[in-house]
Amino acid sequence: MQVHMGAKGIVKERMQLMKSYAASMKAINVELRDMASVNYILINAEANKIADSSQKIIGLFPPGSGSGVSEASPKIWQTPEDFKKIIEDLKQAARKLAQSTGTGVPKLVIENFRALGGTCKNCHQKYRVKKKG
Repeated sequence: MQVHMGAKGIVKERMQLMKSYAASMKAINVELRDMASVNYILINAEANKIADSSQKIIGLFPPGSGSGVSEASPKIWQTPEDFKKIIEDLKQAARKLAQSTGTGVPKLVIENFRALGGTCKNCHQKYRVKKKG
């Protein structure tokens, strides 16, 4: 898995985690596009992977780790309670998606997948500063 050029240490770790989330979301999206043969087991596993690893996120953003190639906004450290809430929202949305796979109701799974994606988008809009280049 390729990460941002020049990323090291904790910044590299968190970029790798975020890349793994992107890969999970892509895998889920691919499954949901073929409604004739949705692999709910794969979706469940990917959603649980996101939920389980979400507990690591806060530890990957220690104070002072927002410089260099990092795309972390200073707002992370200025509003840590909101950042923690978004991480909890991510975990809960991923769990809800995982649980919905047991229903076999594609519409519900898609709805929960979109909610999870919305949580990612919300965090990126608030706490990510895209680097140019």
